Amino acid sequence: MAWDPLTWGLTSPLIILVVLGLCICFCCRCCFQSKRLPSFMPPVAATSIPPAAATAMPRVAAAPATPAPVARRPVVCERCQNNFIAEGPATLCRFSCPRCGTVLQTTLASTPAVGDAVLSAEGSRPARQSSPPDARIETPAVALPEYWTRNSEDARAQSETVVVSPDVRETIQALFEGTWSNVRTRDRAGSEKVSKLEVVQVLRNQNVKLWARYQQKRQALATSLSQGVEFQPYETRTRRFAQQHDGAGRLLASKQLWEGANEFLLFHGSCPSAMDSICEGNFKESFAGAAGLYGPGFYFAEACSKADEYSSDDKEGIYKGLYAMLVCRVTCGACLYNSEVRPDTESLLKKVAPRGPYHSVLGDREKARGTYREFVVYDKDQVYPEYVVLYRRATA
Repeated sequence: MAWDPLTWGLTSPLIILVVLGLCICFCCRCCFQSKRLPSFMPPVAATSIPPAAATAMPRVAAAPATPAPVARRPVVCERCQNNFIAEGPATLCRFSCPRCGTVLQTTLASTPAVGDAVLSAEGSRPARQSSPPDARIETPAVALPEYWTRNSEDARAQSETVVVSPDVRETIQALFEGTWSNVRTRDRAGSEKVSKLEVVQVLRNQNVKLWARYQQKRQALATSLSQGVEFQPYETRTRRFAQQHDGAGRLLASKQLWEGANEFLLFHGSCPSAMDSICEGNFKESFAGAAGLYGPGFYFAEACSKADEYSSDDKEGIYKGLYAMLVCRVTCGACLYNSEVRPDTESLLKKVAPRGPYHSVLGDREKARGTYREFVVYDKDQVYPEYVVLYRRATA
């Protein structure tokens, strides 16, 4: 085809515009591609602090913003009340609760008393709560029982009593009936013939400090059993009854008692006005039964009828006319068995810790006198007051 100047003059602007458009598109595409991530690089997901393993008292490493001296302190999660050790720099740190996974923050500036550092959820200021002078413990705190509930609106409470469910109250009543005996000893004051105990109310003691001390003592006793005298396991009326009663069986199963350390659920008689003091600070050495047959210790019974002999009622106040009894966890460890009618108290005490290899005395008065067996410990940390039972006596 011959070249036509007229045709070329008309089409050349169109060709120039097409070429220019292609160049612009190519340049824009190159600029856009230069700002995108390569196709083989996946997008980065937002990270979160994973919850630590749910073990008793793990050490949770805190994530510092800047290098700082390392500090450690026992802390309590405000949301689930879990106790654990946090370790990290002495600055504001973030980490997760090993039980519930809640992201927490606090300043690990020092090692305060247990109960002094209560962690709050991320974004809020750490709450502080004072503790009595003797609240400091050297070893890490431990996980709290799963069946504990919160009664107070203040989630930071370190000690409180909680009214139990009707099922638990009925089970305690069944334990009373299942361990009752009409045998009467000289320890029962008065001439009334008590035939039954009627439970009015049951409160569960939830004391973080006492629980931590009890757990630590129980672990220490269990460890020492492999190094001391030959271990002898014992049965109790409460355990035998639990094998026959469904409710009592479930209750004892929930406690996960250490049979390998002779941990029992036992009774201790008292009065309603003394319950707050015991639940708050445990038994006092000054009130230990110095005149008891087995020396100055803390005496417990496997039969509620024996513990009732030491109970008394309040003469006035809101609990007027009601009696009180504690249902306690007691770790007896290596029991020094004694069935003598007149035991040599001084000789017994020389064989019990800290002077001897035994951790408690099992006084078999049932064999010696046809009455009751008594379990005696000499260290209050071997006891945890689990339940407060308010009741009435029914007379024949």
